[in-house]
Amino acid sequence: MVFESHMSQLSRMLRMVDEDPDMLDEYSSQPLVEQWGDDINELLHMLPDSLVEDWQMLRELTRYTVTNVYADKEIHGTVQEYGNGSGNVFVRFKDSKIVGPQFGCTLCEISGDNLCHHSIGFVDYLDDQLDGRRSKLRTQIEKAKFTKGNPDRSLFQIDYSKRVFRDINNLISVLPKTATVDQLDESLPPIAETAKQRICWAISCDAEGLSVEGMLQQQKKRGTGFTKGRKIRLEKLVTDRTLPFSEVDQKVVEQIELIQDYYRHGGTYHLSPLAAIAELVGQDNVTFNDSQCTIASRTPVITIGQKDENLMAFTLARSADESDGQQTQRVFFDDTQMAVIDQDRHHIWFSCPGENAISAIRSLISAAPFANDQLPEVAKQLEVLRPFVSIQLPQSIGGPLVAETAKPVVILRSRSDGQLDYGVRVRTESGKLKRPGSPPLVQIEKDANGKPVQRIRSGENETKAASDLIAELGLVADNQTFHGTIDDFQVALRVIERLQSEELDIEVLWDKTSEKPVKVLGNLSSKNVRVDIASKRNWFGVTGECKFGNQSMPLADLLRNLPAADQAIGDFINLGDGGWAKINDKLRDRLKQLRDATHSDRKTLKLDATSAPAIRDLMDEDIEIKATKAWEKCLKRLADAEKLQPVVPKNLDANLRDYQVDGYKWMSRLAAWGVGGILADDMGLGKTLQTLAVLLDRAADGPALVIAPTSVGFNWARESERFAPDLDVHLYRETDRADFLASVGPGTLVVCSYGLALRDAEALAAVSWNTLVLDEAQAIKNSRSKTSRAIASIEADWTVALTGTPVENHLGELWSLFQIVSPGVFGGWEQFRSRYAGPIEKQNDDEARQSLATRIQPFVLRRTKTEVLKELPPRTEMNLYVDLSAAERAEYEQVRLAAIGEIEQLESMPDIQDQRFKILALMTRLRQISCHPGLVNKNWQESSAKLDQLCSTLADLKEEGHRALVFSQFTSHLALIRDALDQRGFTYEYLDGSTPAKSRQTAVDQFQNGSADLFLISLKAGGTGLNLTAADYVIHMDPWWNPAVEDQATDRAHRFGQDKPVMVYRIVARGTIEEEILALHESKRDLVAGVMQGTQAAAKLSNEDLIRMMRG
Repeated sequence: MVFESHMSQLSRMLRMVDEDPDMLDEYSSQPLVEQWGDDINELLHMLPDSLVEDWQMLRELTRYTVTNVYADKEIHGTVQEYGNGSGNVFVRFKDSKIVGPQFGCTLCEISGDNLCHHSIGFVDYLDDQLDGRRSKLRTQIEKAKFTKGNPDRSLFQIDYSKRVFRDINNLISVLPKTATVDQLDESLPPIAETAKQRICWAISCDAEGLSVEGMLQQQKKRGTGFTKGRKIRLEKLVTDRTLPFSEVDQKVVEQIELIQDYYRHGGTYHLSPLAAIAELVGQDNVTFNDSQCTIASRTPVITIGQKDENLMAFTLARSADESDGQQTQRVFFDDTQMAVIDQDRHHIWFSCPGENAISAIRSLISAAPFANDQLPEVAKQLEVLRPFVSIQLPQSIGGPLVAETAKPVVILRSRSDGQLDYGVRVRTESGKLKRPGSPPLVQIEKDANGKPVQRIRSGENETKAASDLIAELGLVADNQTFHGTIDDFQVALRVIERLQSEELDIEVLWDKTSEKPVKVLGNLSSKNVRVDIASKRNWFGVTGECKFGNQSMPLADLLRNLPAADQAIGDFINLGDGGWAKINDKLRDRLKQLRDATHSDRKTLKLDATSAPAIRDLMDEDIEIKATKAWEKCLKRLADAEKLQPVVPKNLDANLRDYQVDGYKWMSRLAAWGVGGILADDMGLGKTLQTLAVLLDRAADGPALVIAPTSVGFNWARESERFAPDLDVHLYRETDRADFLASVGPGTLVVCSYGLALRDAEALAAVSWNTLVLDEAQAIKNSRSKTSRAIASIEADWTVALTGTPVENHLGELWSLFQIVSPGVFGGWEQFRSRYAGPIEKQNDDEARQSLATRIQPFVLRRTKTEVLKELPPRTEMNLYVDLSAAERAEYEQVRLAAIGEIEQLESMPDIQDQRFKILALMTRLRQISCHPGLVNKNWQESSAKLDQLCSTLADLKEEGHRALVFSQFTSHLALIRDALDQRGFTYEYLDGSTPAKSRQTAVDQFQNGSADLFLISLKAGGTGLNLTAADYVIHMDPWWNPAVEDQATDRAHRFGQDKPVMVYRIVARGTIEEEILALHESKRDLVAGVMQGTQAAAKLSNEDLIRMMRG
């Protein structure tokens, strides 16, 4: 075996000599042979201990000789290893010309600073030779008789070209030649060999007493069985872990004690024979006096018999098949247990009745005989002992013997940690519970005539029945107490299920200290679940039940108790009140879908058309479903919608891309089904065009209303005139609103802003709209806002929401959208919060996240640009970090420290919402001063690091022919930027929330036509609905909390129609709160993906999170 280089350690230790001059002086004054000896010895002690130990094991198989000794302390020799041939070795152990020792071995093919066990052995051999006063090597060095010339290492040159073939040949030589690979594939694997060795426990009994010894037995080569074996010392049993111990053997070994002896170093080992026998009950690896022996448990029974004609004595009762004769039976005791050895039958009875019983038994069987006429008095005295020991009286005084049959009983105890304790008892014919085989086995009672009878239980039968029951249940229990504990609750449920079976017919009791009795109600299958669906005014009521044998449970209770995946116990589900039932995974998933598709309202389960897929899946499971005709029509609409093959209207004046056709078909099928949905495609993928195709399809059925931000409304009007000229499009703001709505009808498309929808909600709600489209639907993400409530009051035959960000900050936004688009998807807020929002946002519950994704999957369609627009030019993002000037940093720290001082007061505020509002106000000041001190300090007259960076960047872009969009959420910041741009001669368009609607479109058109170098836009006012593909650079002056808002703004340039790569700059002030905001961006991006795909999503920031960000 070859060991890679240990030279770094050896060389470092050798260099210690060179670093200590005193050591060198002492070394140089020694005789030459002593110097060599010290060097060899030092080298030997530097070798790794593990390698030296390996060498020691092979030492007896190896022989060395010395052939050449060179003056520069290099010694060559030969090595011969039994079974491995001979070769050459060398060691160069110290020389100022080299860094450290070197070694060589032709057997292992090493040379240089590698080690092998032959090299270590050679160093050890040299050390022995130099220690020997008359050794040839020592004499040679004393007389300086060194080999002339330089050492010849030609023998140690490794030919790697030949080595590889030799290695392959060595490998081939050890491969089996009995079969080819194909032959091995054609047959079964060889039969596994049984154990060749075992530990046998030899029990012997002589005049000195009882002993137990461990024997190592070999399996016989012919026939079955094992050899007699050889004795193993107790110390070896304790220390040798290579012995073939079984679990029971290990328990016996654990009984071996080390007894310290003052006169003997280390003490002596001792094994209590009775302790060993206690562990060996029922084992087959036991002999008695060299013959096979059986050990069984038995409760001792004391009998009273005739010693001679006049005297009576106490003896241990024997079983019917035991031999007679006291000389063949020996009894051994310790303080708590005893063994009875039948030397003729090689049988050992073991009992552990306890200290009181052992004391009583020992005293009775050693008691003096008593006269026959003393029997009544003795019997009376024995009554006190009956609780401790079983005593059988002569029939003349105790009455006839009547065998009693006791039935096994199982006592269970459930624990708060999920474990289940169990114990086996027997119930006597008198109704008492007893531990199997426990005394008294003999009970004296009166018969119907008032005469005594002795009822005798069979301890052997009881313990056997208890052991058999425990084995049948697949459990392991203490063979004395018959107690045990099940750690795995799934196993516990299976045991309970087995105990409840009629086949087993076992009485089961629950301990009074049990947490709660656990019962397995039965198997839950599609055959014992019934679902009833009844029609209500505008929804459906759901009832039903599930049956378990003679018991039943309402369907609502079953759905409520369905556990989460991490709370399920194998194929069991908890039905509440200690009840469990078996269920297969497929049915459990189907029931969860039904649960997620229903809503509880005043203890009533409700569902609507959105639940049709879940009900249909249940029907596939052959569950009995009774439904009204109205529900049957709902299922038919779903089936018809799925079969529908929509064709893009011919009057749509556009060629849709494949993914847009898919989006059109998806919306058309939802409309045919009669449920709303959310088209959540990325910005710039043509959601407007896809929706126009659907509006053309539905135009003949009634008017359509599109509600969108003002700037987006103009785009709807323009896109409709361009791609769907057959629609009669009206901008609601430009009509005579009071009279206009009365005239709308089929083919009419009304485009309204959210502001006007809030103002005219009552008038809009009075119209029977065929289709309602909510564009940039994140505008209604707050269900408590007036706008959201107003939109909810406007009803339509079919509603669809368009938004690239269905979730921006928290899951409540998704619920708010669906409350308007399709309320039946989620039901009420409290149910949504407890079922989805709470578990996902607070507990990071993966199953709840996946359930939410599954629930919305039919109603949300989302595609990203990277998925469908392969030809879209790339978008690159970069953060441009700037360092605040010293003056800016001083202003920032002043504001930050003042904010922290206010926070300490805010933390004590009782109202969380007030606290949050004021915290956000403080953070806004920090964000503003990060952008430009002039936004907070009106006396500030200088520029800012960010503004300087922007102007420098814009100058470079203008020189290179690029055009840019510049976004900021602060209009006051845009004002400062405008002043700087005016001074530097830049041309620009401008848009913020105060820009009139018509002026917005004019500014957009002018920029698209090349009127300006850049476009200044406020983030909220211009982040949606604008097409600004003339720009190929986007600059964000201040990071917003949610990157989705920035992405929307960026997508004004990076969208369909862009033919140049888009570069996005984000200017960030280093060492400010802006860096904390950037750290949030990735988790916020994950939120949308998490909801859509069931992956991890971010949660809403708490007040504590915001405070931590401010403190930095």
